[in-house]
Parts: sequence; structure tokens; C-alpha cells
Amino acid sequence: MNTSHSSEERSRLEKASKQHLLVWGALTASVLGYAAVAILLVGSEPANPEAVEMYRTILGAVSLFTIFAGTFLRRKMLSSKKPLTPNPEAVFQRALSRYSLWSLVSWAAAESAVIFGLVLFLWGGRLEDLLAFGGLSLVALFYNKPSAEALDDYIFAQKKLLKG
Repeated sequence: MNTSHSSEERSRLEKASKQHLLVWGALTASVLGYAAVAILLVGSEPANPEAVEMYRTILGAVSLFTIFAGTFLRRKMLSSKKPLTPNPEAVFQRALSRYSLWSLVSWAAAESAVIFGLVLFLWGGRLEDLLAFGGLSLVALFYNKPSAEALDDYIFAQKKLLKG
């Protein structure tokens, strides 16, 4: 962990890291909840197979786009080479807020895939849809997993940009 933070900032950093992990964990665990719903509904009457196939393709493309967009935006927004603020006193809070916001965006985008998979399962009756979309969701969530070190590095980089 970076040593340039004040003790108050270190405490806030640790608290924020725990909160990030809690939110990420809840979103990741919800994938299992969707799977439980599907298991309870196995054997339901499927809808029109042609329509389901069309929506499977559409929702697959939307899922991939959403995950890549969320991940790309997070990386882009967190790799800014300009200081977030000219005020040295506000750098820590601004950086923490920005990291939190774009992390939540990427996690929500990743989780949306499993929701599409659940809809397809409920509509078409194929457990494979939920498993494929759920797997995609989990891969994206683990790829964007929060880390105290990454948050600390981002805040340190923002402080360094301000100092020039």
C-alpha cells in the first residue's frame, strides 16, 4: 500500500475497498441466485423456438457489447492523464469517487449478461442459455474484481499528476 496517504486517507481507502468488495461480491453471488431460480423452473413449457433463437442472438450480442463497453469505459476513465481537480485537498475524494463509479458501471454491465440468460431460460426453457450467459457474466466480474491495491495505485497516480 502507498505510504503517501495520511492515516485518515488510509482508513478511508480501506473502508472503500471493503465496500467495493462487498458490492462486487453481492453482484457476483446474484449470478448463483439466478441459477437457483432456473433450477426451480426446469421443465417449464418453452416459447416459440424461432423467436427464442432470434432473441438469443440479439441478447448475446447485447451482452458482449455491454460487458466490453463497461470494461472499456472503466479502463479509459481510470487512465486519465489529467488531474481530476486542481485542489490538492480534494484529490483523494475525487479519485475515490471516480474509481467507485466506474467500477460499479463495469460490475453492473457484467451482471446484466446473466439477467439476459435468465430471461432466455424462462422464455425458451434451455438451461444452457443461463449457464452460458452466467459464465460470461462471472468471467467479466472476476476480470473487473476490485482490489485495494488498484484503488490505491489510482489515487496515488492522481496525486502524482497534480504535483506534476
